[in-house]
Amino acid sequence: METTRATLKNSKRIVIKIGSAIIAREDQNGISLSRIGSIVEQIFEIKQRGMQVIIVSSGAVAIGRHKLTEFKKMNGVSKQVDIDKRSCAAAGQSGLMSLYETMFGYFGIGTSQVLVTGPDFKDNERVSQLRNTLDVLLECGAIPIVNENDVVSVKQDMIDTASGIRSFNDNDGLAALISSVAAADLMILLSDVDGVCTSPPGTQGSQLIQTFHPVTDMKRVNFEGRSKVGTGGMGSKILAAIQALDHGSKVVIANGLRGHTIVNVIDGKRIGTLFSYKKDDAQVRDMAIEIRSSSRILSTFNGDRRNKILHRIAEGLDANREKILEENSKDVQRERQLQKLSSSSLARLILTSEKLDSLIVGVRSVADFQEDPMGKILKNTELAPNLNLKHVTVPLGVLLIIFESRPDAIVQIASLAIKSGNGVLLKGGSEAANSNRILHKVISDAISVADEGMKDRTIIGLVESRDDISELLAMDDLIDLVIPRGSGNFVRYVQQNTKIPVMGHSEGICHVFVDVNADMSKACQVVVDSKVEYPAACNAMETLLVHKDLQVEKIRELLKFLQNSGVTIFCGPKIFQDENRRNFPELSESKLAPTLKMEYGDLRCTIEMVDSIDDAIAHVHAHGSGHTDAIVTEDLKNANRWMTEVDSACVFHNASTRFADGFRFGLGAEVGISTGRIHARGPVGVEGLMTSKWILNSELGIHTVAPYSKGEKEFTHVHHI
Repeated sequence: METTRATLKNSKRIVIKIGSAIIAREDQNGISLSRIGSIVEQIFEIKQRGMQVIIVSSGAVAIGRHKLTEFKKMNGVSKQVDIDKRSCAAAGQSGLMSLYETMFGYFGIGTSQVLVTGPDFKDNERVSQLRNTLDVLLECGAIPIVNENDVVSVKQDMIDTASGIRSFNDNDGLAALISSVAAADLMILLSDVDGVCTSPPGTQGSQLIQTFHPVTDMKRVNFEGRSKVGTGGMGSKILAAIQALDHGSKVVIANGLRGHTIVNVIDGKRIGTLFSYKKDDAQVRDMAIEIRSSSRILSTFNGDRRNKILHRIAEGLDANREKILEENSKDVQRERQLQKLSSSSLARLILTSEKLDSLIVGVRSVADFQEDPMGKILKNTELAPNLNLKHVTVPLGVLLIIFESRPDAIVQIASLAIKSGNGVLLKGGSEAANSNRILHKVISDAISVADEGMKDRTIIGLVESRDDISELLAMDDLIDLVIPRGSGNFVRYVQQNTKIPVMGHSEGICHVFVDVNADMSKACQVVVDSKVEYPAACNAMETLLVHKDLQVEKIRELLKFLQNSGVTIFCGPKIFQDENRRNFPELSESKLAPTLKMEYGDLRCTIEMVDSIDDAIAHVHAHGSGHTDAIVTEDLKNANRWMTEVDSACVFHNASTRFADGFRFGLGAEVGISTGRIHARGPVGVEGLMTSKWILNSELGIHTVAPYSKGEKEFTHVHHI
């Protein structure tokens, strides 16, 4: 049985357990009509999809308690009467069924009551009759509403029954039995909490387990408390879920107090807790835990061992070139047919043999030419005689990299992760699914073969479901840094939805300023290269700034170079003014730029006129993204002002913005370009993936603080290089 959220929509027969906490009013005296109404509407919707539904419902006791209280008032009964659960159930069963009949009847759906007791499941003949009855009711389009006959039921030991699973002491267990008897595809247990948590919801450190793997997760759960309304706690729900799972039903425990829970579960939304035995389907958390463990092993490898792994990855990429390009072509063909990707995104998606060559060179460069970043001594201080303190570099731990249509990012990130001793979780875009899978497989196989210490271990993990992103962003106990590589809106979404530190840039709005003292031959080459060499890159020029005193002929020369290279030019507000634009026939058909803060990502750019270098710097600060900004000038004073005063991660003089790249900077590769100030800035290579720790070594005897506090000893604080 394949147990993934994506398969839930294929369920044909569903058991839905509705607990007292869901349908009873908060005072436990009567029923919440609005909640039942919502549930009925959702069940109507899934029946419209051709699904059969069985309800295991609580609620009779709550209705009965309300009715008996009213009976006492109506009949003037003043003496104390012990209203027990059985009496409440007897008084409330008819009311519960009447309520369901009325509400489902509004949608043209019939209901049937099925009352059972424990002994019914101990006799094979009774079980067979129950199964046949449920089958007939379902085939007739009715909804069987099952409940325990509390009037005559006796709580019993959890013993094996004829159905092959245990008996029941609450409606969770009953739902599991019914799922087995009716051969249900899916059982949904509606609770008053979001799912299975590591400890009671609301307690410190409590975390939702989105996929429960019974073999490993039982020890993670602190079974405390029970429903304040019903008879079962989370422990009973987990046991019932495992029983149903063992007998072929998929199981989800979810919060029935939230809107559209039933429909969302069936649609595969990542809500509640899904139960699964398959490790691959268990949860991304398992992968993160494994990567955390593997990263600690990798961090003990010396530089030669890690470099050996990198060379094996490079060999694997070269040996599997045809397979990689074949899988990439499937992604490219699909996206060309769908026509949903922008031209810039499609350009990033395409892998060529030349790109692979560049990636292979990059991996080998990381191995051969990058200094080992681990264990570097940043500071060495003698605190006192025979007491030495070292400040050394260590890996960050586990990285989460989320990127869109850039399969080459997998290779770059994996190589830097191995070199720096980090583990990494990769979430690539679905548009590159085939490319991502083959690259991940090639890299993982190479790592496993290259070093016995990494055999059958996961150090580079690939996550494919978009629904997993929210779960990943909640793993601040396992993931140390998130690097999102995508649109500005997506980067901001990540920043706003995680406690994990985020490193990255939201946009790449890069400028080239052609100063009045520029050499136009240099200017034309820098401007065209910055825009045309790879327009989809985040370091491509998006805005060209020209000094107002630059000769008209020189500006026209720039415009012609760009247009002859296929660039469409938009105008900023100043140059769009008639008195300025009439000097430039090349701009006669140009439109006003939608905004001066525009990242085109293709063969388009904005041109704007500025009054001075001060104006140019102010423009960059007002409309740039702090990525990369260049000046073309022969005036060294202006060049120095630009590089000193422009507050961007990369500032260049007489050089293309396209140089802002980890490989070109000699970093071998990059995990991204950071426009933030913590904890790295600009192209981020291996050094940006390191943190540090302090090592204090007492060389002779022991050292305690007390003698220093009392003045008996003094610190020397001698700093060594």
